[in-house]
Amino acid sequence: MKPARMLALLCATAALSAAPSLYAQSNLGFLHDTPMTFLQDRDSDALYASVANAAEHNRDGQTTRWSNEGMGNPVVVTAAITPQKTVKTVTQTCRDLVVVLYSKGQKQAFYPNLCRTADGKWQLTRR
Repeated sequence: MKPARMLALLCATAALSAAPSLYAQSNLGFLHDTPMTFLQDRDSDALYASVANAAEHNRDGQTTRWSNEGMGNPVVVTAAITPQKTVKTVTQTCRDLVVVLYSKGQKQAFYPNLCRTADGKWQLTRR
C-alpha cells in the first residue's frame, strides 16, 4: 500500500472511530478545514516516512517533530509523532503511536498501531 494511501486510511479510520454518530450518518463534513485536509500528496508521503522512522528508531515517549515547510504547500502543517507503547512477540514488533497534526491554529490527534512486516516495513494495523 502506498504511504499516502496508508496515511489517508489511518486518518480516516481514526477520525471515523472518534465520531461514530457522524460516521453512521455518512456525514464527513466535520473533517473540513482540519489539519489533515491541508496535506498534499508530497506532505502525506513525507509524514508517513517520518511516522515509520519514529516507529523504527524512537524509544517510547520520544517525540519527533515534522513539518511540510519547503514542500510547496502554501499551508504549513506540522506534526508531533510519539511512540507510546512497544509490544514484541516472537513473530513481530508492534507500536502504538500518537500523531498530532497542527495547522491554522487547530490540532488533530491520531492513534495508529503499526507492526513491522516480515520485509521490515511498518504497516498500519487494525485494533
